[in-house]
Amino acid sequence: SVVYKRRGGMLKRIPDCNFSFQWAKSFEEGETLLAGQTFDIAFIDNAIGIRSGIDIVRNLGGRSAATPMVMLTGSGTHTLDCEAMDAGVYDFLEKGSISTEELERSIRYTLNTRQLEQELQEAKDAAIKADHAKAHFLAHLSHDLRTPLNTIAGFSEMISRNQENLPDSRQYATQILSSAKHLDDMIEDLLALTNFDLQKTESILRPYFLKALIEEAPPLTQGPAQARQVQIKPRTSV
Repeated sequence: SVVYKRRGGMLKRIPDCNFSFQWAKSFEEGETLLAGQTFDIAFIDNAIGIRSGIDIVRNLGGRSAATPMVMLTGSGTHTLDCEAMDAGVYDFLEKGSISTEELERSIRYTLNTRQLEQELQEAKDAAIKADHAKAHFLAHLSHDLRTPLNTIAGFSEMISRNQENLPDSRQYATQILSSAKHLDDMIEDLLALTNFDLQKTESILRPYFLKALIEEAPPLTQGPAQARQVQIKPRTSV
């Protein structure tokens, strides 16, 4: 630990704990020490000559610093307390009224809070990594699905345009082509979703004609409907 006022005797009285200490006697020495090494916890005196311990906390990055910091002050005021907490300290103690129990509580609270923050950050990083992996997988899958789908659509279009084929064959080919286009639209939506997860897309509002969608739906479901003896008759009022 790093402290600016000698509280080593009080720390030694905390039961079931063994501490090793490094002392810094000036603002510059303490800031250099904390910037170059990592400690379990640092106790920083707010009054360090003409400089403020809050300046050290801010200079080192507050909560993002490698070492969690606790502020020690000679006169605790609400304004100073809030300023220290906003700067990124984990706790705030008045030097004149610190007891061994209060010091032990502050150490335990700071270390536990720091560990929870690290675990939350690790969980967040893992979740972000998993989301990116999922998005990349879906993007590759969408491209892999589109290749054979384009082949099906191409041959279906050739069959539907060939006047030598029977009407039923052309009708079936038309339905296959319509289904292929529907699947292609779904793949496009899937790609848009993955791009949204990767923050590579923007929303575009455009009109959509529901009548065309309703008219296209029955042929897509005609086979399963006939197998179950279900008749589909779409009706639109527009």
